[in-house]
Amino acid sequence: MKQDENRFKSKKYLIFLVIVLELLFFWVYLGRTHKYLDYSQASYDTTVGQIVDKVNIKQSFVVEKNNFSEISLLAATYSRINYGQLEILLKKKKTGEVVVKKNIKMENLIDNQYINIDFPAIQDSGNLEFEISIQSPKSSNGNSVTFWSSSEDVYKNGALIINGKQVQQDIVFTTFYEMRNIDFYKNMIKNVTPKYYTLLYLLLIVLWVTANLFFFSLIFSKPEANKLE
Repeated sequence: MKQDENRFKSKKYLIFLVIVLELLFFWVYLGRTHKYLDYSQASYDTTVGQIVDKVNIKQSFVVEKNNFSEISLLAATYSRINYGQLEILLKKKKTGEVVVKKNIKMENLIDNQYINIDFPAIQDSGNLEFEISIQSPKSSNGNSVTFWSSSEDVYKNGALIINGKQVQQDIVFTTFYEMRNIDFYKNMIKNVTPKYYTLLYLLLIVLWVTANLFFFSLIFSKPEANKLE
């Protein structure tokens, strides 16, 4: 009898442990954030030219999603090692609020590789216009870098400005936004089954509860006594 009681207690502890582990998994996994593509201007067949002293490059763009958290630019070093500082400033165009300012050592750049600039996610970034500016004080011809761009105005939601003059080009850039896993799955379900969004959620909960009940029934089921022949 006492042995059965101990076995029952052990099974209760096992069930409690399983539930705690499941909830912990959901809390950790669904709460994690990942970065997703917002927009990519990937067309290029020329550059903005050598970014030397007193040259200022500005590219405006509109972010489509909330939680904007990273922008990548395609740099070129002219297949050489350059020395000096590259100054990159990202700000909200309408208010002038600085999002991030980053100084990069040009000698650390790799030819035809993206520069990734990340920052704390901007929650209300959806449909906001931003501007990124690039300059390199003290750089000179033969000791400077550049950025790849299109030779035509292919991006209609922004403009490329070189030394205060708009040109019919757009630099290569990619924007990213952050999203928690739970929000990602919510949006995915909404997009796939917008009419049955709530119903599908309830169905998933029912399936989870049913699976647990089935598992617990297996734990508490008593093995059949061996029959003597």
